[in-house]
Amino acid sequence: MNNSISHQGEMDLGLRSFMLGTYKYMVAAMGVSGITGWLMSFLLLRNGVPTDLYHIMYGSPMRWALWLAPIIFIMVMGRKFESMSVPKARFILILYSALIGVWLADLGIYFTQSNPMLGAKILFMSATMFGAFSLFGYVTRKNLQGIGQFASMALIGVIITMVINIAVFKSTGFDTFISGIGLVVVAGMTAWQTQNLKQMYYSTQGRGDMAEKAAVFGAISLYISFINIFILLMRFMGGND
Repeated sequence: MNNSISHQGEMDLGLRSFMLGTYKYMVAAMGVSGITGWLMSFLLLRNGVPTDLYHIMYGSPMRWALWLAPIIFIMVMGRKFESMSVPKARFILILYSALIGVWLADLGIYFTQSNPMLGAKILFMSATMFGAFSLFGYVTRKNLQGIGQFASMALIGVIITMVINIAVFKSTGFDTFISGIGLVVVAGMTAWQTQNLKQMYYSTQGRGDMAEKAAVFGAISLYISFINIFILLMRFMGGND
C-alpha cells in the first residue's frame, strides 16, 4: 500500500516537472518571437514610416507565404519527431518561434502605433484564457480526445472561412462572428492538447530524450494555440481594421 502511494507520488511529481518544463519552453518561445518581432521593426519602419520591405512582406501576396510558412514548417518537422535529437528539437523550437516573430511583427507595429493599451489588454486576456483552458485540460478526468479531434477539424474550417471573408466578402460583422466561434474551438483544442501532453508523459516515462522532445513539441503545440487565441481575440474585439 505504502509502495503504491509512493509510486503515485513520484508519478505526480514527475508529471508536474514535465508540464512545468513544457511551459518554460513555451515562455522561451514567446521571448524569441518577441525579440525577433522587435528586431524586425527596425527593418520595417524608418522614422515611423513603413519601408519598402514592409510593403513587400505585408502588403503583397507574400503575406500569405508568411502565414503558411510556420504551419508548413512545423508539419514537416513534426514527422521527424522520432528520429530527432533533443538539441535539434530545441533548435526547431527557436527557429519556429523566430518565424512566428516575423509573422507577428506587423501586428506589433499596428498596436504600438495605433493603440498600445488595446494590444496590452488583448495580450493579457489571451494569457488568462489560455491559462484557464490549459488548466481545465490538466485537471479534468473527462476524456477530451473526441473534442480535440473535432476542434482540430473545426479550426481548419474557421481559418478557411476567415480567409475567404478577408479576400472576398470583407464583412466585419461576419468576421467577428466567426472569430467568436474560433475562440470556442481553440478553447477545446487547448484543453485537449494539455490532456494529451499528460498522456505523452506517461508513454515516455523513463525515456529521457523522448520525454524532453515531447516537452519541446508540446510547447510548440500550446504556443500555436496561444497565438490562435490572440489573433482570434484581436479580430473579435475589432482590432482587425
